[in-house]
Amino acid sequence: AEAFERFPDIDTIFFVTDGIPTVGKTTVQEHIIERVAHWNRLRGVRIHTIAAMPAEPGPPVGQYTPNHDAIRFMRILAAETGGTFTRVR
Repeated sequence: AEAFERFPDIDTIFFVTDGIPTVGKTTVQEHIIERVAHWNRLRGVRIHTIAAMPAEPGPPVGQYTPNHDAIRFMRILAAETGGTFTRVR
């Protein structure tokens, strides 16, 4: 939100995060994606998401981890704005 408000002429954002929203008006990933789409509908800002996640051993097959949600969230945010997703371990 701050980048969209403070920098009306930007065309690219590099968003470095662990992908797990914890502060702000909403921490619901789907709501954030909806808000970004609303703010971006006439601007065309490309958002590149960079996941700062340490390497972890793979979970047993079929086991869910919080990183699944974080990665999914960042992939969608990047894809819907024409950006890229990168994971840094």
